[in-house]
Amino acid sequence: MNYPETAQLSILPLLIILLPILSAPIAAKLGLNSEGLRNIFAAAVTAAVTVMSAALFLLTYKADVIYPLPGYLDLGLHLYADPMGAFFTLLSALIWFLATVFSITYMDHEHARNRYYFFLLLTQGGCLGVFLTGDLFSLFIFFEIMSVASYLLVIHSETDKAMAAGRNYLYLGIGGGLSLLAGIFLLKSELGTTAIKPLLEMISIMDIPLYLPAAFLIIGFGIKAGMAPLHIWLPQAHPVAPAPASGLLSGIMIKTGAYGIFRVSGMIFTPTGDTPLWDVTANLGYVIIWT
Repeated sequence: MNYPETAQLSILPLLIILLPILSAPIAAKLGLNSEGLRNIFAAAVTAAVTVMSAALFLLTYKADVIYPLPGYLDLGLHLYADPMGAFFTLLSALIWFLATVFSITYMDHEHARNRYYFFLLLTQGGCLGVFLTGDLFSLFIFFEIMSVASYLLVIHSETDKAMAAGRNYLYLGIGGGLSLLAGIFLLKSELGTTAIKPLLEMISIMDIPLYLPAAFLIIGFGIKAGMAPLHIWLPQAHPVAPAPASGLLSGIMIKTGAYGIFRVSGMIFTPTGDTPLWDVTANLGYVIIWT
C-alpha cells in the first residue's frame, strides 16, 4: 500500500486499538475477585485510550500517521490516521470513557457484570479500529469485531425481547458484513487494491457496472448506520440494551457506518484530477443524501 510521502510513523494507532482489546479479559478476571477494582480498571483503560486519541489527533495536524503490519493475514493490516479519522477516534474514545464511568453505577444491580465489561472493552477496540485503518480489508476486520462483540451488549438482559432484537441485530450485521466483503472482493479482484484513496478512474474501466462495488459497500455500512430501509434493527436493539451500551450504540457505533459511507463516497469514489468523472461522485452523493 502506498502512503503519502509526508506520513509519519507512530505506534499510537496500534496502542489505541490493542489496549481495550487486551484489557477486556483482564477486566473480567479482576471482577471475579473485586468488582470495584474491575470498575476502576475499565474506567482507567478508557481514560488512557482517550488521552492517546487526543495525542494522535494532535499528531495528524502535522502529517497523517501510519503504522503498517505487513505480515498480518497475508494482505497485511494497515493502520492509518488522518485528521478526519483521528477526530472520529477522539470523539468515540471520550464518549466511551463517559459511558464506562456511567456503567459503574448503572450496572451495579445488573447481572453478568464481568461479561458486560469484557464486551464493552472488546467492542471499543473494534469500533476505534474502524476509524484507524487505511484499507477496506483492515476496516472490515475491526467492523466485524465490533458487530459481533456488541451483540452481547444488546442481549445483556437475556429477556425474550432482548434475544429477539439481538437476533435481528446479528443477522443484519452479518448480512452487512457479507455485503462489505463482496464489495472488497470486487475491488481487490479487479483493481488489485482495497486502499481507501481515490480510485474512481480505475473503477470506471472495470469489467463490471460502475456503481456495483459502491452499492455493496454502502449497503454494508448503511445497515450499521441505520440507513432506511436498512434500519429495522435499530428501534428494536437500542431500547433493550443497558443504557450505557444503548448510548454507545446510538452515539458512536452507528457512526461507524456513516464514517464508512463518507470514505466510500468522499474518497474511494472520487477521481484524482479535473475530470467529468466528478459527476459520478456527485450522483452517488445525491442518492445517499436522499436515501
